[in-house]
Amino acid sequence: MANLLFCMMGNYGKIKYPFPALPMLFTAAATFVILGYSAFLFLARDTVVLVLKLIKRSDSSFFRALSSWKTSLRIFAATFILSVIGYINMGILRVNEYSVNIAKPSVNEKLEIVFLADAHIGTGADRNGLNEITEKINEMAPDAVFLVGDFFDENTSEENRRYMTEAFSQIEARYGVYFAYGNHEGYIGEDISGYFESAGITVLDDKAVTIAEDITVIGRKDLSAGARDIESLISEYSVDTEKPVIVLNHQPRGLEDISESGADLTLCGHTHGEQFPLTKPFVAMANDMVYGTKEYGNMTAVTTSGAGGWGVHFKFPADSELVKITLSFE
Repeated sequence: MANLLFCMMGNYGKIKYPFPALPMLFTAAATFVILGYSAFLFLARDTVVLVLKLIKRSDSSFFRALSSWKTSLRIFAATFILSVIGYINMGILRVNEYSVNIAKPSVNEKLEIVFLADAHIGTGADRNGLNEITEKINEMAPDAVFLVGDFFDENTSEENRRYMTEAFSQIEARYGVYFAYGNHEGYIGEDISGYFESAGITVLDDKAVTIAEDITVIGRKDLSAGARDIESLISEYSVDTEKPVIVLNHQPRGLEDISESGADLTLCGHTHGEQFPLTKPFVAMANDMVYGTKEYGNMTAVTTSGAGGWGVHFKFPADSELVKITLSFE
């Protein structure tokens, strides 16, 4: 069963047609969830059964109900239903909106931006998903769009990479579209910047640019690829920290240091919110934040649950989302 799961996870992205790719996508998700969460629930059930035996309550109706084959069937049914919910939920793209005030002067009265991360094209977003992302972004008519890593991973086929270029070349934003690497683009082991550049997207790989006359955008390498110290980037590009500074930082880590450097807004992804039930505490241990907004001194950090997810086409309780942020300045 495990070999079948990994075979499907590794190969459905290479299939060009909806059938059998979509059934394989669902079967991989359902197998993963049913195996993983059934094992957890059976362990919990057996622990309770053992405790009841030790306290000599094995003659109770609760013990008999818990030990029956019907309970086992209910566990499998519940995890199957969970896999269906998570499979469907990943494909529903929502828009979440925030307002952030930056206490620095700017020639701009406000700036409307859209950012997204973790599409994981192939496993997460398919071609229809890429079209929907493009359409929703253009409907919002943002001033700038930021792609904050993990759009490609090991399951993204060459066909889907090229389709991303075609779809995202249609994104319209007054001050452009910008991409910063995630950890999975680094794991691929090849230069994928050309796919984004061919779509008219500016790749920020430990680089800084100025948009809207006086707003600096710094795109960092992923931490797994040895991102440079934020202070050295600010120094190299002579960033005026008296004016607004936005940092694209795929993994929500080192946020205190970014705040102390003079940044005002940091955009992150990586965590997928809580892609799988009960995993949030573990995600929180590895990151400064998991989802939403958090203040670090004068800086606001925003972490998105992403437009997709990694590994299998399943996402619950987190949602797939685009994030729209309205910036105001003082």
